[in-house]
Amino acid sequence: MYKRRKINKDINIVCNGFKQRNYTSRIAKLINSGFKNVIPVLDNKEELNMYKRSVKSKEPFKIGIRIAAEEEPTFPFYTSRLGIRAKDVLEFYVDEIEGNEDKFQLKMLHIFLNKGIKDDIYYWSELRKSINLYCQLKRSALSLIH
Repeated sequence: MYKRRKINKDINIVCNGFKQRNYTSRIAKLINSGFKNVIPVLDNKEELNMYKRSVKSKEPFKIGIRIAAEEEPTFPFYTSRLGIRAKDVLEFYVDEIEGNEDKFQLKMLHIFLNKGIKDDIYYWSELRKSINLYCQLKRSALSLIH
């Protein structure tokens, strides 16, 4: 699309969901080629390491974090494809992102609820937890969009 002049390098591109190596490599290639508003939403803690190794941009690149909902998965084990557990997000930010704003900046928190948006106690409870987490994180992560 860029080569056909349908988009320019200022377009917002949010890269969400589970990413295999081919996907993360292409995201890094977009950032390295000058796309300024690419936001890979980290689905697990290890994903950031790939971008640290692959992105060579002189400007800080943007990232998001997917918050794993506390719903019971339909399978007997937790998988990182669900996001980073809410209880681990602040620690992950402090350990891996804070102090590295010259390389990458946290711009987005994302939550995915497998059950979708429904007017029930579960939805409102998860939304409330996510908003509280956002408020805690925003105190330190000034780059986080509001």
